Amino acid sequence: MATDAERALGASRRAVAWTLGSRGCVGGRGGECASWTRCCLRSSTRMGRGSERRKSCASRRFWSCRTRRCTPTFSGVVPQPMPPPPSSSSAFAPALILRPKASRALWLWWLALHALLAAAALLVASPWPIKLAALLAVGSHGVVRRPRPPPAVILVDADAHCIVPAWSAGRLALGARTVVCPHWLRLDLGTGPQRRDMLLVADQLPPVEWARLRALLDRTRRG
Repeated sequence: MATDAERALGASRRAVAWTLGSRGCVGGRGGECASWTRCCLRSSTRMGRGSERRKSCASRRFWSCRTRRCTPTFSGVVPQPMPPPPSSSSAFAPALILRPKASRALWLWWLALHALLAAAALLVASPWPIKLAALLAVGSHGVVRRPRPPPAVILVDADAHCIVPAWSAGRLALGARTVVCPHWLRLDLGTGPQRRDMLLVADQLPPVEWARLRALLDRTRRG
């Protein structure tokens, strides 16, 4: 199958031959017309071959060129990750990490207290409706105000500031109502609407942690 260049070359040859032949035949110079036509055809053939050679060289040069990368890089534009901020000296550093468990002694005391109140209500010389109302009040108080489970983790720093992750209240300082006893503690934590009390009993912590907590609270309150 002929290429486009060969078809164009053949068309140009036929056009030149027809033009020159028509001019020579009009003047009555048949031999000169034929020779001139052959000369022009040879020159046009050489020109066509030269143009094809130049095109092939140009195409080889084009395909042998090294293709540039089209994707731009933005290494200088992309922001580098920021280094972590230096650690502050005022950051919270826990001295104790407490994981209290449920207190059996507290539950026994709570049940014994309400049993005593119920017995006193029955022994009082009063009509039965009043006794029943007193028993109902004692039972309701025992259920509603029962001891709550302690927080899973309590963090205490060297200055007795506490953080309770379950409360999401941040750093809490000890209040004036804090009580430290040999077998139980009441911690007055926070101020304002975030103020809370926490009751801890000795059997909720290992003996070593309980002793360290009491020593830390005694030193802070005395200082």
